Amino acid sequence: GISASPITSKFGYLSAKQTSINPNWAAVMVELLKRAGVKNGDPIAIGFSGSFPAINLATLVAAEVLNLKSIPVISVAASTWGANIPEFTWLDMERILHANKIISNRSVAASLGGVNDRALSRSRKGRDLLYKAIKRNKVEPIEIENISEIIDARMRVYQKFAKGKRIAAYVNVGGGTVSVGSVTGKKLFGPGLNKRPSMAVLRIDSIMTRFARKGVPVINMVYINDLAEKYGLPKSPAIMPKIGEGFIFLKVQYNLYLAGANLIIIIFFLYIFLRSDLGFRVFGSQRITQTPKHP
Repeated sequence: GISASPITSKFGYLSAKQTSINPNWAAVMVELLKRAGVKNGDPIAIGFSGSFPAINLATLVAAEVLNLKSIPVISVAASTWGANIPEFTWLDMERILHANKIISNRSVAASLGGVNDRALSRSRKGRDLLYKAIKRNKVEPIEIENISEIIDARMRVYQKFAKGKRIAAYVNVGGGTVSVGSVTGKKLFGPGLNKRPSMAVLRIDSIMTRFARKGVPVINMVYINDLAEKYGLPKSPAIMPKIGEGFIFLKVQYNLYLAGANLIIIIFFLYIFLRSDLGFRVFGSQRITQTPKHP
């Protein structure tokens, strides 16, 4: 993306956007979805924004690898350096990827994004450009003014496309207001997998909290640099990393079972050594003693 445009929702960190283009994020998403307990054929709800198009793509391909039914809903506006080129939004990228048979699923509905999910901080021109992106990509628009009703509408979309099946996980990419609830919600839901969020965060109304109240695991893809450090992915790589690099694939660590067994063996032999006269027999002949003096 670029530093600023009419469809830019807010400021974003360039380093986080550079970190996100690593193709190995797809493996991280596979790991997180597996830990969430998804099974073959399960539907998963996804909340995309335009801020991290590379993570959006990683989510879709990870779901395909696990044979999951993705139900993405997109907030089209993007933060700086995201998919914020008016003629090349995430919806445009998605359409091209789908046409070239790189992905099988596309967003099923879209809202403007930004403030209150209606791009209220944008100019009339910016909102018109967002509407045009939704229209040219033939995606169902979500055009509701009240934030609570927007959340209701998204939940209905997820249930509609789940076709009666229980949604197995919710994936949020970026900091969309409807998805996370607010800045507070973004902070209270930790980055990565959230299975048991705190009672404080559940009091906030958002897509994530509504799923969390139902016991649905939430995967929160925010604070990308923190997640990169956790999974051994480079921050702001100067060159494109190779596929298969990072702790998600290979991590050097001690074998605690082997170390514990060796420790028990050492303690056993020390005990035998101290309880018997073996020590005296081994070292006794080497002792240096003084000649006894006359009483």
